[in-house]
Amino acid sequence: MIDLKKIIYFQAVAQYGSISEAARHLFIVQPALSRQIHDLETFLGVELFTRRSRGIELTPAGEQFLLDAPYILSTLEQARSNAKRAGGISEVLHIGIAPTYTWNPAITKIISLFQKKYKNIQLIIEPTLAVSQSEKLSEGVLDAGFMAWRTKADKTKIGIPLLKCRLLIACAAGGKIESIARKSLHGLQQENCIFFPREQSPEFYDFTFMQCAKANFEPKIMETVSDFNSALGLAASDLGYTIISSASRFNCPRNITLIEYPELAEIYDLEFVYRKPIQKESVNDLIRFISKFLNKNVRMEDTFYLNE
Repeated sequence: MIDLKKIIYFQAVAQYGSISEAARHLFIVQPALSRQIHDLETFLGVELFTRRSRGIELTPAGEQFLLDAPYILSTLEQARSNAKRAGGISEVLHIGIAPTYTWNPAITKIISLFQKKYKNIQLIIEPTLAVSQSEKLSEGVLDAGFMAWRTKADKTKIGIPLLKCRLLIACAAGGKIESIARKSLHGLQQENCIFFPREQSPEFYDFTFMQCAKANFEPKIMETVSDFNSALGLAASDLGYTIISSASRFNCPRNITLIEYPELAEIYDLEFVYRKPIQKESVNDLIRFISKFLNKNVRMEDTFYLNE
């Protein structure tokens, strides 16, 4: 059986040229992704990839299917929208959100209140990194997204600022690292900074270490993890510390302590981003709703307080 998920997974593997790399960006385990690709090949009756020692390559059949995939997705999405409309749901919106912001109450409140007001519009929330969100917005796979680091030079994407964010140090509550971190930021220079590779989020990576450089703080970076949650897991074990966005603090486990420093006080915006021209009227409904929400609540400063 073929479904949207299998096609999207196929596109990701083709994009990254590696099942393991695609699995990392899709936030699923490699065996599950391999199984999805195998099922798709079985359904189509052809091999889509040639497996090599240094990765995989598209076969001629895979190259053709990659060309056809956007049209298949568009047709399936239209069929699903038609069925939803017949069932009383006028439109479906696919909304991206960075995985580290999924528990932020500012975002969840907007989603919840909008869904209560517009019961005939279905929101499908898709955890997606900022880089991938931008690509999917351009491709029309996503209708909008909650993200930071929108490329300002890209005039096809418009952002509505939601939150002012800053950097926080995350470490194990009651551990050795916390006792050092409580004294000063620079005391952490001899401790391991657990961080993901730059390609995972280039803009956040650059912003983070630019702020560290301005503060004359040189983290001892240990790129031993592939994502935010893994970094928090090691930090929670007191194996080092990590640096996160204040907007991500709600995704932290309870045994993590968050510490802010005046040396790392520069802010950046988390935005609601959409693409122009707007293809669906329900996107305009969501834009108007968010604008009214912000007028009532004022733009929230996502600042962490020690006693929170």
